[in-house]
Amino acid sequence: MLGELRQGLASGTLYFVVFNGLFVLEFVGLLALHFEEDASGANITTASDALWWGYVPATTVGYGDQFPVTAGGRIVGLVMLTVGVALFATFSGFLANAFLSSKQRRPGGREPAGDLAELIREVERLNAELQAALGRLPARVGELEQAT
Repeated sequence: MLGELRQGLASGTLYFVVFNGLFVLEFVGLLALHFEEDASGANITTASDALWWGYVPATTVGYGDQFPVTAGGRIVGLVMLTVGVALFATFSGFLANAFLSSKQRRPGGREPAGDLAELIREVERLNAELQAALGRLPARVGELEQAT
């Protein structure tokens, strides 16, 4: 991971964010489970409950089906809300940049917009040749009819 960070800062940072997101999700989920599993009235009682609960605030969905009832669980929840939302927002920003960036290049180093403009010019050139050939076609048909 450190090698990726050195070679490609953007892609290395993306790996770092994904790794940290998974680490925080697992660590905070297990920490919440530690506080909640034996508490009376707790609804986070299994590891799957804890992972589900951790993912919901990180994505800002907030279903409310799982929630901490102990003071320790709520403090862990504050950490998850703060860190999880920041990491998920960073990851979402990377995805948005990947989909919307006009600076990305195709293989071969050519800009997509330049390729499109070149393609349009080629289609216009071929269309002009086709129109010229169609214009000459009646005369050529006449020549062939006279020859036979």
